[in-house]
Amino acid sequence: MSAEPQYVIADLLANAIEPWDKLTARELETLGARMKPDSPPTDPVVIAAYSNERGPVLIDGARRLQWLASPPRNRTVISADEVRIEPAAVDEESAHRAAVALHLNRRQASPRVKAELARRLQAQFGWSHATIAEVFKVSGPAVSNWLKQLGGSDVPEVTGGDGRIYPARGKQAEQETHAGCTLSDALKVLHAEHEAVVQRHPSIRQVRINRHGAADPGAWTVTVPGRSAGAAADLADRLRDEANDLISLARKLEQASP
Repeated sequence: MSAEPQYVIADLLANAIEPWDKLTARELETLGARMKPDSPPTDPVVIAAYSNERGPVLIDGARRLQWLASPPRNRTVISADEVRIEPAAVDEESAHRAAVALHLNRRQASPRVKAELARRLQAQFGWSHATIAEVFKVSGPAVSNWLKQLGGSDVPEVTGGDGRIYPARGKQAEQETHAGCTLSDALKVLHAEHEAVVQRHPSIRQVRINRHGAADPGAWTVTVPGRSAGAAADLADRLRDEANDLISLARKLEQASP
């Protein structure tokens, strides 16, 4: 009979890509004071579905492992029953997506913490505002506000040759910043979020819209194949958000008119 597989806590902590800060000594002491020394962690730690050259990749649970390894518990290993594998975490980028989702579902993070993490992930993976909004489950304007609160100007974005949206760099960023004050530029920003959904979900291309020769969407016939339903629903949410933003812009235009 083979022995139950175990994971070495020190190895997991050394190979963690969790985007959240580890516990300080004071926080660890406070946590220990609230829990019984022999009480098990309430949730399993989470590792990615892939391993790198250093072994299993920890994406959630570093704080719990810190607590288990600290006195008086002094645990050095955890069993397979205390570990869950996240099937969606198949590489470093998707593992970060999963780590953010797991943390946000479990505890509240301040806007400042979210903003700092969003900026770091944007720099690391080239995430657009639309991608950050999707991962953090917030609106595009909320992402812009987060990043502006960190100081400095918001990072302009451009559409790459592959159709994806990326943060602008160098002279390109300078050009985008100086050219971003017209009404046309503002409308492009609002339009970019649902364009990002179209690029992110290839199945959306299977949706068919018969316009019947009219420019009125109320007269159009929309056909959505079953495999495109999820992507179509995502796009519909983005379009509703854009519609609300356009109404808000329309009010501002009316109010600003002499």
